[in-house]
This record gives sequence, C-alpha cells and structure tokens, in this order.
Amino acid sequence: MGASLQTSDDPHDPVGFLARLPDGYPATLAPADESRLGRMLGRLAAALEADGVARAVSPGLRTELIALVPRLRRYAASLTWDPVEADDLVQSTLLKAWESREHLPEGPPLAVWLFAVLRRTDLSERRRSRAERSPEHDHAAGSGMPPERDAVRAAVDRLTRTQREALLLVTVEGLSREAAAAILDCPVESVRERLDQAHERLARDLGSV
Repeated sequence: MGASLQTSDDPHDPVGFLARLPDGYPATLAPADESRLGRMLGRLAAALEADGVARAVSPGLRTELIALVPRLRRYAASLTWDPVEADDLVQSTLLKAWESREHLPEGPPLAVWLFAVLRRTDLSERRRSRAERSPEHDHAAGSGMPPERDAVRAAVDRLTRTQREALLLVTVEGLSREAAAAILDCPVESVRERLDQAHERLARDLGSV
C-alpha cells in the first residue's frame, strides 16, 4: 500500500484529493502540427484570419477559440478514455464552431458553448456506435504519473459519468456550478448533488490510499 494522501483542513476536502485533482488531469498539450487535429487547427486558424471572416470574427474571439483547444482535448479525453476518439470529438466541435462563427459568444460563455457542444456530440456518437468502455481497462497499465496522482485519477474515473463530469468541470476546469449546469443540461441543484456524491465516493476510496 502506498503512502497516504495528506489530510486537509478544508471540511469539503478532508483527505486533500480536491487540491490534487488538477495534478491528475494536467492540461493537454496542443496537438502536433502533423496530426489530423493539428492540420485541421491550422486550416481553421488560417480561415479565421481570412479577410471576409476576420471582419465577422473579432481577434479576441479567434485567440480565445484556439487557446481553448488544450482544455477541450482534456475534457474529451475524460469522456472517451481514448486519445484518438477525443481528438475526433474536438475536431467535430471546432467544425461546429466554424459553422456558427458569426454567432459565437466571447469571454467565459465561449468555453461553456464549446464544452456543451463537445458533450452533446459525444453523447450522440455513443448512442449511434460506441458502447461504454471501462476506465479500469485504461488505467490497468498505469498512467506514468506519480503513484499518488495516478490513484486520484483512477478513483475519479471509477465515478459514474455524471459525477465525473460535474467534478471535472468544476474542480479541474474551474467553471462555476451554473456554467457546469448549462454544459450538462441539468439544474444547478443536480450539479451540487453530483459533486456531493463524487466527494463522498472519493473520500471513501482515497482515505486509505
């Protein structure tokens, strides 16, 4: 058995797992230029700079959209447990953003819009063609992280999908519960309940790690 997680004075985080959670889900790097997503991102950036589009899409919005790609990849990976499927989800999301380019919100609402589109796309794909996969399978060989971080991430991935989504959106992505509710298409109270359930499960699982 590994060393125990440090305790915390925070009553909502008694074993300190919430403080460590972002370490278990580090920001995903920008895609390699030669990858499918990288090539698509290059075409998107060039298209957004084109004269006609540039007049309709502000420079700030173009910068925000490209800057959000690593966070979208991280969120997609937490939904699919598969890097190829995750990048496919991000590509689909960016394509929809391009199609809606003249109506995209700026500032924090842009992240909410993109995360919501990505999640709906994933749910649609699951209904059509993909069976649920087991997170234990993906973590069986370890992630290459320090044992403490790996234990936190594995415990999070054992949560139900709804609990995991709420936890990652609020704790890792730093979104408000209201923003998470908009992305998850549920009442804010449901987000609170899912967070409470996730906290209780993680406290049980990680208290003896």
